[in-house]
Amino acid sequence: MNLIDLQVNGYANVDFSSPSLTFQQLQKACLVLRQKGTDAFLATIVSSPLSVYERNIPLIIKGIETDPLIASMIIGFHLEGPFISPLDGPRGAHDPACVIAGDVSVMKRLITLCGPYLKMITIAPEVARIEQIIEMATDHSVIVSMGHTLASPQQIEEAVEKGARCVTHLGNGISAMLDRTDNPIHTFLSIPGLYIMLIADGHHLPLPFIKMVIRTCGTSHTIITSDSAPLGSMPPGEYTSLGGKVVLESDGKLHIPSLGCLAGSSACLSECADFLLENRIASPSELDEMCFETPKALLDL
Repeated sequence: MNLIDLQVNGYANVDFSSPSLTFQQLQKACLVLRQKGTDAFLATIVSSPLSVYERNIPLIIKGIETDPLIASMIIGFHLEGPFISPLDGPRGAHDPACVIAGDVSVMKRLITLCGPYLKMITIAPEVARIEQIIEMATDHSVIVSMGHTLASPQQIEEAVEKGARCVTHLGNGISAMLDRTDNPIHTFLSIPGLYIMLIADGHHLPLPFIKMVIRTCGTSHTIITSDSAPLGSMPPGEYTSLGGKVVLESDGKLHIPSLGCLAGSSACLSECADFLLENRIASPSELDEMCFETPKALLDL
């Protein structure tokens, strides 16, 4: 089975958002992910200081342009933030100091740094001046995905009208307590044509929710992603990551006890596919579509 992962934050103790990321670490993450079955992925950088973007993006581009392994694995960038909700809950594990409202100058800098390698950006439709960010992204053929948000139906619909086409890890990056009917999840599912990304690692979403999304959106608009964290493939234990204590449980659950939230996934995409197959959520042909053909179509590869 071919696998394209649209959200990989790092792997094998390698963090793509770390201010100390090295070329050798980048090679290591790509090698281990290839060994685990991932064919290609978007290197994902979470909400970070501008200095991290200015350091890590050129380093990763150098890898893509000079190293055959990295070039074969990394399609481009998924910038998850920094234009997301600052609220506890929808912000998730992102550093609140790095989350900002829509800033045209910052977006211009990110576009310049990434060049043609910027493939996707996750934004929250409710943040100030986000319309300008969406327009700039779409003008440069960047996929705008909505996530880490508590947007109203009107804000979501306006973002879609401006060009947003996708939803980042539906059901995650949102408050634990929501209105039972009036909430962003239902709004996203009510809009035809949106591509919906799901983390199917066994910890982020219950099986009935995954079934519902696939039945509602179809495999042609459902994308399975890992949201792999830097601690993926590491042994269980306590680690320092994301600026604090992170716990990796023996069952693979990765969480921040002090915040009561998950810290990405310890799984890779092949493990997510295996989980869905073992639980009879999807057939091999359906998984091939959601893990390869649909992300390939969204990226226009």
